[in-house]
Amino acid sequence: MKHLSHSSYYCGASHKADGREVQDYAGSLVIPLDDGTEAVVLSVSDGHGSKQHCRSASGSRMAVETCLEVLSAYRSQLNEQECDAFSIHGVGEDYCNDTEKLVREIIALIMAKWSRRVLEHLKESPLKSLMPGARAYGCTLLGAFVSERFWLVFQLGDGACACLDRNGKPCFPVPDDERCCCNVTTSMCSQGVDDFRFVYGSKVPAAVMLCSDGVENSFLSREKLGTEFFVPLIAEIDSKGMAAVKADIAESLPLISERYSRDDVSLAFWTTEENAARLAPALEAIHVTCRKMELQRLKADLDYCTGDINRIEADIADFNDEDENDAAELIRKHSVLATLRRQERELREDIEYLETAIQNFYYED
Repeated sequence: MKHLSHSSYYCGASHKADGREVQDYAGSLVIPLDDGTEAVVLSVSDGHGSKQHCRSASGSRMAVETCLEVLSAYRSQLNEQECDAFSIHGVGEDYCNDTEKLVREIIALIMAKWSRRVLEHLKESPLKSLMPGARAYGCTLLGAFVSERFWLVFQLGDGACACLDRNGKPCFPVPDDERCCCNVTTSMCSQGVDDFRFVYGSKVPAAVMLCSDGVENSFLSREKLGTEFFVPLIAEIDSKGMAAVKADIAESLPLISERYSRDDVSLAFWTTEENAARLAPALEAIHVTCRKMELQRLKADLDYCTGDINRIEADIADFNDEDENDAAELIRKHSVLATLRRQERELREDIEYLETAIQNFYYED
């Protein structure tokens, strides 16, 4: 089984505009196991970035590095777990078996090592302010371990974990934390082990992706994040190869930030060469179905836009610009008309692109 993994992170559009450094960090490693196979460890962290969290870029980097280090050290114990096919645990739920005790042990060690690294960094470079030192390094954390026989994902704070089941269907198995909403999140600098949510099992998915909220918030829903981003990403591995997929990610993630969330964007994902090849037809079918639905929505938007253009053009034709107030209103309507015409052109271009993509899909088949 050939494991495929990748991680990357990019500065958000708003951070570029403000001259701030990227607060996200991500990492992935392929590690050997005692039985001669391999496993993959992934991690993503999003630094909070506010004034009181002035060193969160360092905090997120240390969180990811520590997470990868600890998961790698526990690779043998994790791979040997005998457990249910699928187990899910939310915030503060009691643990009752050896696997859950091991997961909490791993999380506790990650937090302890991260805190130690923060204190060492503070000692080397003290803060000038009187604020609590660790708070300056505040960040979220997502971590994952995946082998042929066991997988684990845990999360503190916002962001998302997307998986593809063995039929290629996207799902988001990690429970939500109701405290993470409206730009508020739980954090490595203020929460504990029981604030993590996690999922594990022996029924390993076909693919796993961790991403920061800068990626998640660029889509209208998690469902769209799965079908419009993760599904085509994995589908393109078989058709284009990993090198091309990595190049596409490097181009698309900054563009997603610029057009939508404006936030830092980061991800780490895993699949296997075998899974990507086996699921390629199903993933392409899911992708083209989503394209068809998007095409219908765009055509409806175009109809509304064209109707608004016709209405405003009729209003302008009937205008009497002798009155000063009417003249100002006429200028406003011309401005609105210009905006609508630009939107109409963009919608037609998007529709033409999607129609071509759908036709090419069926032609290739």
